[in-house]
Amino acid sequence: MYQSCCYQLLTWLCILFFLISCENDMDDIRRATATAGTTKDVAKEIEMIFSESGHTTITITAPIMERLKGNDPKLIFPKGLIIHFYNPKGEEQSLITAGYAERYEDRGETLLRQNVIITTQKNETLHTEELTWKEKEDKIMGDKQVVISTGREHLTGLYGFEATQDFSYYKLRGIKDSKVRVKEEALQ
Repeated sequence: MYQSCCYQLLTWLCILFFLISCENDMDDIRRATATAGTTKDVAKEIEMIFSESGHTTITITAPIMERLKGNDPKLIFPKGLIIHFYNPKGEEQSLITAGYAERYEDRGETLLRQNVIITTQKNETLHTEELTWKEKEDKIMGDKQVVISTGREHLTGLYGFEATQDFSYYKLRGIKDSKVRVKEEALQ
């Protein structure tokens, strides 16, 4: 009888232990399933070359690239990147550098952040903290403050800009504190 009571007590303690210990925290479940279905590849010291009709049009280099696969596949450049644009003759037209970038493959868009600088072959420069490159439309745009410097102008757009990919045309929103250098001969 003593043995039967001990056996029953032990059984009830085990059942009670299992009931108490089986607890799922919803935050833990969300964290565990948040990346379910998403895989990640990492590459170091990458160079991507884009071409049309056998001519290089764009090259992208970066120290690290992460490819996230899943519902919204994208490339992440957590340590920045450098993008070179070339004309049909193979001459560099412009250069973009950024401290961070995300390229959304399905949409053909790249978001660039952290000290974004565009430099053209004419020594024109654009500085901003964030811009979007819409590859399918050959446009770059942003809604953050932008500063453009040319040989004779220094322009500030408080509310962003829109430009062609080759930077041959640009439009600023909310121009402020702009300066244009004019040669004395032009004034006479």
